[in-house]
Formats: sequence, C-alpha cells, structure tokens
Amino acid sequence: MSWGTELWASCIVHDNNNNDNDDGDDDNDDDGDDGDDDDDDEDQYDNLAIHTSKGIEFLDKYANFIRDRLAIETEYAAKLR
Repeated sequence: MSWGTELWASCIVHDNNNNDNDDGDDDNDDDGDDGDDDDDDEDQYDNLAIHTSKGIEFLDKYANFIRDRLAIETEYAAKLR
C-alpha cells in the first residue's frame, strides 16, 4: 500500500542557504523568491484527483460488500428462529 506517497514523489525540497547571512531578522531577508511558481514544480492536482478517485471506488466496493453481508446475515438470522 502506498499510503499516498505518489502524491509527494515529485516534490522538490528547496535549500534557501540563508545560514551565511542570517542576522536573526527574517523579515527583510532577500532569498530570491519572488512568489512565482517555478517551472520545475509540478502541480499535484492530477495525482490528487487519481488518489481521491481510487479512494472513492474502494469505499463504494466496501459499502456494497457490507450491504451484501448484512443481507446474508439477516437472512441467516431469520432462518435460525
């Protein structure tokens, strides 16, 4: 079972290397990040949609299993009486 690890397989950990000029004041540090998304960063919408769809399909199958089992056990209990 993957436990959703496919959602994070393409994440990139950025090292901002602010250790050399760290003066303790993080408010005005210029790390070169202008807020724009890099082209290297991949949107995880598709992976999240696939993962969610698989979860919904699993829950539908499980609900059908429980429904069928309930019908069988109810019928069995009625026959015992």
